[in-house]
Amino acid sequence: MAVDKKNQGRKKRIVLLEAIGKVHGRAATTVADEDVRLVLSSGIRVQPIIGRSSKVACVPPGSKSISNRALLLAALGNGTCRIKNFLQSDDTKVMMKALTEMQAADFAWEEEKGAPILVVSGKGGHLRASENDLDLGNAGTASRFLTTAATLAEPGTQDNSILTGNKRMQQRPIGDLVDALKTNGATISYLGKSESLQGKEKSLPLNIKATGGMKGEDIDLAANFSSQYVSSILMCAPYAKKEVTLRLIGGKPISQLYIDLTISMMKSFGTDVVKSTAEEHTYHVPRAQYKNPPSYEIESDASSATYPLAIAAITGTTCTVPNVGSASLQGDARFAVEVLKPMGCAVHQSESSTTVTGPAIGTLRPIPLIDMETITEYVLLTVTRNLLWGIPLITTSLVRSSLPLFSPLLLRGKMRNRQRRLSASRISTRRSVIEFKQWRRN
Repeated sequence: MAVDKKNQGRKKRIVLLEAIGKVHGRAATTVADEDVRLVLSSGIRVQPIIGRSSKVACVPPGSKSISNRALLLAALGNGTCRIKNFLQSDDTKVMMKALTEMQAADFAWEEEKGAPILVVSGKGGHLRASENDLDLGNAGTASRFLTTAATLAEPGTQDNSILTGNKRMQQRPIGDLVDALKTNGATISYLGKSESLQGKEKSLPLNIKATGGMKGEDIDLAANFSSQYVSSILMCAPYAKKEVTLRLIGGKPISQLYIDLTISMMKSFGTDVVKSTAEEHTYHVPRAQYKNPPSYEIESDASSATYPLAIAAITGTTCTVPNVGSASLQGDARFAVEVLKPMGCAVHQSESSTTVTGPAIGTLRPIPLIDMETITEYVLLTVTRNLLWGIPLITTSLVRSSLPLFSPLLLRGKMRNRQRRLSASRISTRRSVIEFKQWRRN
């Protein structure tokens, strides 16, 4: 935990729950090491506190992925949009501040039935180069989206914007995105120290010249590292000087569902992206100006929703998540139908809600195979649940790089040829195996 980027050595930032679905405070709480050790101690006895007849409704916070996209789309759009269930996080705050610095939009807060609503007054894609450095901290999504957005700016008191971040951000690569933008007429230079052996010269800080948008037409982008590069160009492409044809090269794009999510959201803001029927992984984006809908509701985070639903499955109780359903834009919305239902849970899923009722305790059924390529966020949850209940499981495909940080606390693991076999240290007769067909970073 000490090496987790969200923690600071002996200071561990942990989200505390007062009850199922109720977070203590508005931010993560700093917890001392000795308290963490006590909680993780093998001598702690956890008593069940959930009655078997319990029925709860849980509304997780808004999706960060959707919140960040909605923020940029509304800022680039024309008119006012009231965004409901917007996730207030460090990442979205950084994005809002940067867009304000570039005069992309005006932001205000309203309240409706006690819930905050973000009011975005977009200026139709008219940005100005920022007078101040845009410090993005550790916000990876913001850095990728704003790299392309900054090319849309017109010169103001100066003719360039500088994107920077903390030490960790200055180590995270962004070269594939920058290369694609530069070949399409953008003028971008790296301001960091050249350390070619580590590739750090292709990271923030960046000096991005205000050119009023990409030239458009053909853009080739390597999309086998991060789908956020693709989303960044797609969302800004309507403001290019000519229509854009975006070709994703280098093999199968990573995290296709996030690309589909971006395209679906662009449609909600008035711009249709056409997927080529003649060329694989190719998209045509028309020149357009986003038209802000009067209101836009952010889906609850489907990854967060998997936890209360899994608790219902394990304890034989009922849980309803009212803002994640079959029409969800997020891959993890499939968790209940594709994992919990085959294991013996009763699942009812409408377009906008999901309800899970677990079977009698101890009667969850094993599943022979789960393909987690499109539902990567709950790999840890699924493995941990199966180990605790002694259910054999094989999962395949992509697993996010956060796994090594947590696996020492839960499992013994060994990696070989991009495969990791995980076995429970206290369950000798049961074994779960995760076979990694891909070990990539989203």
